[in-house]
Amino acid sequence: MPTRPCDIVALVEPRHRAERSRQVWLEWCAECARSLAASALVALLTGCGSGGWQDAPHMAVGLDCQGDRMTVQIQSGARFTCNDIVPTLDAYRAAFAEQWGQIDLGGRVVRIYATRYLTPADGGVVVGGVTYRDAIDLGSSMLVGFPHELHHIQLGPSSADHHGWCQDFMPWEGSELGFDDRLGCQCE
Repeated sequence: MPTRPCDIVALVEPRHRAERSRQVWLEWCAECARSLAASALVALLTGCGSGGWQDAPHMAVGLDCQGDRMTVQIQSGARFTCNDIVPTLDAYRAAFAEQWGQIDLGGRVVRIYATRYLTPADGGVVVGGVTYRDAIDLGSSMLVGFPHELHHIQLGPSSADHHGWCQDFMPWEGSELGFDDRLGCQCE
């Protein structure tokens, strides 16, 4: 298990992936998210960005991958492969579907950036993920934010303010994924 703030490479050692059940894999990924939380970055740099339903900015694509009912693109220059990323996203999507129902991505591509976090095109605050009309963008250290972005899609563009999330979704993120997003999304 990684003991330092995680690089995505540390999350996805291929020889271990086949040995892990979905729950153990999610727990392992959650441990990585908790290590980031300890550094206080997660509270401020979480997946609370929402580009509304604008078009996503251009990203130079290095790899095209296929996940469970989704296309995943990895930014050119990234240090990881499809096999490093897709199983983790599939596991997070399955966990989300189990609790909140299946989500049709509506043609959105899931794009993983080489950088750990994202700065939205509007120059706003640094975040872990952003939902657009045609894409979900995630920083390489914030794959745990994928269910958060799925919830934005489920609720629609008006969910950008995260109203009501502190009562139901945020506690689920914490208990199921080990990802405490309450401070970043201004829960009291």
